[in-house]
Amino acid sequence: IFNETFFEIIRNKYVNEDDLIQFIKYYQLKADAIYSIAILETSNSKSHSNRQMMNLSTRLNQMLSGYRQKMVCIEYSNSFILLVQDPPADEREYLKAINTIGKSLLNQLAKESNDLDITMAIGPTVPNLKEINISFQQALQTLDIYNNDKSFKNSHQIISYDDVFLKHIVRDHLSTKKIQKITERFIAPLKEFYQINKSEYLKTLQAYYQAN
Repeated sequence: IFNETFFEIIRNKYVNEDDLIQFIKYYQLKADAIYSIAILETSNSKSHSNRQMMNLSTRLNQMLSGYRQKMVCIEYSNSFILLVQDPPADEREYLKAINTIGKSLLNQLAKESNDLDITMAIGPTVPNLKEINISFQQALQTLDIYNNDKSFKNSHQIISYDDVFLKHIVRDHLSTKKIQKITERFIAPLKEFYQINKSEYLKTLQAYYQAN
């Protein structure tokens, strides 16, 4: 029941304030703390039964209880959602802290199961639990960009909204016409210059984009 409430909260579809209050009480959370979402996606989830996923969820919660950082792990389809309470308010400190936790979790899981391939996508912090859907949506978008961008393959296991900031803007905020205009304005001249001078500028620009 509380998991269903959580899914409604992260989708911003809950309608009963009492359900939110009960959820907060059940997991011993704070209503007005800073929160964030991280998604752990298992790439080979089809080979795992429901019982295996539930066991993995239990194991993750056991691991999380060993951290000073308050976190709750809830199974969601082929993934696990980490609800993080009171992460560092400073963005750089936050990303550093969650990356450290993510590496620790993934290393522990790798020791227990060799065939478990997990990617962690980190969403931004939000000022309270009622706005957690914003962090969830950005974590989902980050995961989607990761899964559809070949430049990330085999190079990252942990990726944050900040790592795909530029890619996110290009994909979701620029129309096809605007992208074409940018190509004509900036990319085409570099291609012409390369053909004449054999420069590295186009390669540099590509590396700059891939590095966000």
